[in-house]
Amino acid sequence: MHFITRTCIAVVAILFFSFSSIASDSYVRGELLIQLSPGAQIDKVKRSFLKYQVQPVQPISPHMRIWLVRFDTLAINEHAIIRELYEHPLIDIAQVNHKISLRSTIPNDPNFASQWQHLNSGTSGGIADADIDSDEAWDITTGGNTSGGDEIVVCVIEGADLTHPDLAGNAWFNTAEIPGNSIDDDGNGYVDDYQGWNVSSNDDNVYSGSHGTQVAGMIGAKGNNNTGVSGANWNVKIMVVAGHSASTEASVIAAYSYPWFMRKKYNQTNGNSGAFVVATNASWGIDGGDPASAPLWCSFYDSLGEVGILNCGATANNSVDVDVVGDLPTACPSDFMVSVTATNNSDMRTFSAYGQTTIDVGAPGASIYTTSAGGGYGTTSGTSFASPLTAGVIGLLYSVPCPALSLLIDSDPRGAALAVRSALFAGVDIVGNLPGNTVTGGRINAFNSINILMNNFGCGGLPICSTPSGLNATSIGMSNATLNWNSSTMALYYQVEFREAGSSSWFSDTTSSLSYGISGLQSCTSYEFRITAFCDSLSSITSPSTSFNTGGCANCIGAPYCTSISNNASEEWISNVAVGSLSNPSSNLNGGYSDFTNLTINLTRGSSYPISVTPAFSASNFTEYFRVWIDFNQDGDFDDANELVFDPGVGGSAQVNGVISIPSNAAIGSCRMRVSMKWNAVPSSCESFSYGEVEDYCVMILDSESCDAPNSNYTTNVLYGSATLNWDLVLGAVGYTIRGRQVGTSAFVTLNISSGTTTTYNASGLASNTSYEWQVRANCDNSGSVVSPWTSFTSFTTLECATPANLSTSNINNSSARLNWNTVAGAIGYKIQGRVVGTSGLVSINVAGNSSSHYDAFGLSSNTSYEWRIQSNCPGAKSPYSAFNTFTTVGLQSTSKVSVTGNDAKIYPNPASGIVLIELSELFDLPASTISVFDGTGKEVYSARSNYPVHTLDVSEFSAGVYQVLIQNKDIQFRNRLVVY
Repeated sequence: MHFITRTCIAVVAILFFSFSSIASDSYVRGELLIQLSPGAQIDKVKRSFLKYQVQPVQPISPHMRIWLVRFDTLAINEHAIIRELYEHPLIDIAQVNHKISLRSTIPNDPNFASQWQHLNSGTSGGIADADIDSDEAWDITTGGNTSGGDEIVVCVIEGADLTHPDLAGNAWFNTAEIPGNSIDDDGNGYVDDYQGWNVSSNDDNVYSGSHGTQVAGMIGAKGNNNTGVSGANWNVKIMVVAGHSASTEASVIAAYSYPWFMRKKYNQTNGNSGAFVVATNASWGIDGGDPASAPLWCSFYDSLGEVGILNCGATANNSVDVDVVGDLPTACPSDFMVSVTATNNSDMRTFSAYGQTTIDVGAPGASIYTTSAGGGYGTTSGTSFASPLTAGVIGLLYSVPCPALSLLIDSDPRGAALAVRSALFAGVDIVGNLPGNTVTGGRINAFNSINILMNNFGCGGLPICSTPSGLNATSIGMSNATLNWNSSTMALYYQVEFREAGSSSWFSDTTSSLSYGISGLQSCTSYEFRITAFCDSLSSITSPSTSFNTGGCANCIGAPYCTSISNNASEEWISNVAVGSLSNPSSNLNGGYSDFTNLTINLTRGSSYPISVTPAFSASNFTEYFRVWIDFNQDGDFDDANELVFDPGVGGSAQVNGVISIPSNAAIGSCRMRVSMKWNAVPSSCESFSYGEVEDYCVMILDSESCDAPNSNYTTNVLYGSATLNWDLVLGAVGYTIRGRQVGTSAFVTLNISSGTTTTYNASGLASNTSYEWQVRANCDNSGSVVSPWTSFTSFTTLECATPANLSTSNINNSSARLNWNTVAGAIGYKIQGRVVGTSGLVSINVAGNSSSHYDAFGLSSNTSYEWRIQSNCPGAKSPYSAFNTFTTVGLQSTSKVSVTGNDAKIYPNPASGIVLIELSELFDLPASTISVFDGTGKEVYSARSNYPVHTLDVSEFSAGVYQVLIQNKDIQFRNRLVVY
């Protein structure tokens, strides 16, 4: 087994100070910051927490509803009260009031200006901000410990000289071991493992290795010590495990076993022994290694993850697609392997490997300045340095000031590791040529990821809504797949989004399960999906997208096609290829070869199609020659007769156009098309040449003049006035025609779907409680002459939006009455219409809510007959109106009540938001008075009996608005307006 060290070979910082929250639990005791829910009142919160003596101090940001409050620390501690505050319906966010101090975010290390990976101003080459924003991240934390006090350890899996003056302060030691006494003092199975462990010599002789010394500096060269450079962490402990250079897989597993055991022991003893290892780094590997041949090695990353360790791996230092050629360990399919490629100071991947499904992130790795052997410093390049920088950022993330993260670390180390990984991936900057070449499409950003992690855990409180992790696709067929993910903390349901790779729009749906089946996909096509968790009123950060390819690509992707590549595409390249319905613009970012096999072109046997290939030039135009091949017999080469389908025969610098013809005997299914552009000579299908570009595509050969009907059609989401019509995808279809009708009628409503990949239609405007039937056919050409048979009819019945029954009128007096009805299942509200009997105009009133079963009509005329009717409002539909119900108000008698003045009854304060006092004169003495309150619609919202002289009314739960207060006693009454705010 041959191991390759992942190294190649060789900026300006701006100093500034900023105010920042310090990175520990240093906060003002007895003070909290809370954000109220919209419309909430601080006095109501105060009343809810009287037992803790919660007192509002001042509104910090009135527009954002943020208040500073104080509480009694003897009654409850910060963590406990924050837990209760989060559960209160009037509070959105609660946290401690962190102390603020003046702090420099730029270390005083003299060579920091050479470390563009931390702060790239663009003045020394490259692009400004093509960095990981370390300076902004350090404004929040510079590493060292978790908020729970755990000492963070990152393990380097190779020898490193930690006696280096810029590394010695961050060296990890096993303090439970007495060095040199030949005794396993801490009982961990390793004798004298004081400085770490060497799996080859079985001792702690680990302080050697120039490559490892460079790697260690990326993780944790001591920051702000006025010496040399700074790592991703100013403060962190670096554990060294050496000896894997024996170049066997056995030594690799032995090396990883040491940090695994130490973290496992730390977990089991609540931190009393072992080490809090959060990440490992492997800046070495096997180019082209097959994970299937190394199951023990790859599965060990899952074991490390179970105890809470993420593992960074440097991918190959050559521009190959790891999805195709493989790599160890970066192609290992573990959620706890973070595969890293390298970027330069212009945010471009140039010399390093890539893979849309295997390589997770990019990180700075070109012309990096770091520690070197012999106590010095130097410039170097390679994924070897991108990977430990990522491992260092993982360590930094664990140090964020989030007590809730510490709680998760203690209770679920695996879940905490996945939460950190999720924040690392979600925080990437989408840059350069990483989209489509990596899982996340981006380069790591420490500051972004810290903010995401703090947001996910509501720092100072409890976890809010964590990002789903572990995304993967299973049961993948030619047109279907099942999407899976791990559960999110506190999630009620999940939003699933998926799309064809490269598409600008996402298809979205929701589910409460941890998997989602999709069908109707196009064969031999790349798709991506992402998941968002919804937790009550909050949502998580959307997960990074995960890609998968549908089946049907065996001959296009799986066949052993030869390699063809240009060595230089910087001056001329293919800018667009158009065949039939495909037009694919591209750039030269992928170098001299672009793999577009994720795109599929449907071509029919016996048909001809226009083709054009367009060149582009960086400066001067050159003479280019073009050729296109299609592997019609699907044998993995382009050597057979008729497989050279396009050859203009002459060179030039302009777009070339022509026609390609598909033989009637071409094999049906997927095969490859190769497009080649070569400077100054005719290209062949399998050569490497100096200047130009080669592009590969997948072609789906379809039978001539055939058009299959969808295998099935079915109906989902049937509601009162709408339904979703679904059918299976037909390969080669350019669109579909749907026709439907009410069951029992003859006239169809017909509509056309112009996309061959659309397999759903939302039918709306349907009648409730009505049966419909529909069928669909495929259209396989744009003229409409090649169509499939109709599918069989599929029928469905919309839900019934029933009319309310059992109408009645009660509580009738001279000016009001209560209208009653039975609720209707599924209704979201009701509409009442009423009028004076004998008149024509109807007054309409909408009543919201399914549970409403009555309405209080207010302001009626005495001794008058009224009639009313009601209708149910259902989602997308309305019921017929009920029959009228009639009633007559009570007539005024000679004993009509006499209205009294404000001198006899007083209401104060008015306006009010809390307690209102109603003061009654002796006129309202025995018997007890009736006090009623009506809202603006005339609905009675309060009624009580009260004796003279004072009645207390609490309006704190009333909605803001204007109310009418009616007080009645014997022959007198009093009316007055009450304003609630």
